[in-house]
Amino acid sequence: MNAEQKARIEALYLEMYERMLAYARASMDSDAMAEEMVQETFRIACQSPEKLCESANPQDWLILTLKHTIRNTQKNRINSRKLLEKYLLVRLREAASLEAANALFD
Repeated sequence: MNAEQKARIEALYLEMYERMLAYARASMDSDAMAEEMVQETFRIACQSPEKLCESANPQDWLILTLKHTIRNTQKNRINSRKLLEKYLLVRLREAASLEAANALFD
């Protein structure tokens, strides 16, 4: 990232932070998660400064990136919950089988 891109991203951060945070708060469970989504969006922007700075509308680019970041995070959280539920169900079945086997030998 060159100095001009850095200055542009810093200016966009100051301009857009509150608006992006309000948008993220509407979709996330907590203020901390909303802040994390905004920070992640700016991390992405810093990794791709050309895309952001050369965009016809960098503000919309940030909002769209925030929207995708939120959606991906929510999808990952759902998938993690499903995986945890499957794991717990397997563990419950194993415990029930073990308990039934132990009952046979008592």
